[in-house]
Amino acid sequence: MNSTHSLAPGASFFTRNKRRMHKYGIIIAFFALCLIVALIGEYQLAQGAWSSNYFLSNENMLIVLRQVSINGILAIGMTFVIITAGVDLSVGSVLALSGIVAARFATNNSGLAIGDTATAVMMPLIVALGIGIVCGLINGTVLARYRLQPFIVTMGMLSAARGLTMLTTDGNPVSQLNNNFRWLGNGYTAGIPVPVIIFILLFALAWLLLNKTIFGRYVYAVGGNPKSARTSGINVTRIKVLVYTLCGALAGIA
Repeated sequence: MNSTHSLAPGASFFTRNKRRMHKYGIIIAFFALCLIVALIGEYQLAQGAWSSNYFLSNENMLIVLRQVSINGILAIGMTFVIITAGVDLSVGSVLALSGIVAARFATNNSGLAIGDTATAVMMPLIVALGIGIVCGLINGTVLARYRLQPFIVTMGMLSAARGLTMLTTDGNPVSQLNNNFRWLGNGYTAGIPVPVIIFILLFALAWLLLNKTIFGRYVYAVGGNPKSARTSGINVTRIKVLVYTLCGALAGIA
């Protein structure tokens, strides 16, 4: 009888489900936290301190989803990077740079506007996506071709993008955005915030890319063992460049 992996009859629940808890622990903790906050809201409602359970209200749920969707889009790109055993510290600064430049193409403020495109939406979108792609391409090319540490390269991009953001606006906020551009961040479709819809679509596309395409298999192979992947005929440099470019593009979208 092979009892190497057998557990004693009195083993605890956590011991018997150690692997499962390790895999789903964060998700379980998240729902536990939501349950605790919801119960606190019900307690406050029962005590008469609140007129309703604000946490469980539809308005609050939509606000949370809208805010989470931005970080969610960034997380999609970061997932690809982390799978390849890398890291991208610059996504926040790239988001700021691409967003602020795109806003200057969509503002009615003549002192900050770039060109005469305040009523257009496509131009700001192309600009934001283009800046994200360029920043990601620089990250991927430098670290992959010269075999530098992702931490160092993306830290440099973080500083560069943050500095360019300040230079672009002289430290001033960009206001008076046209309504069509604002709709992308504040609008609704069928009662669902537009950023949430964009996040869901990107999540589905990323899942398909990772699990149903050859590129996704290459990404896992490069992250698992770059030397073996290179021996198998995979262009490791190209995959890393593409992954960091994708991460930058998603930061631009965010």
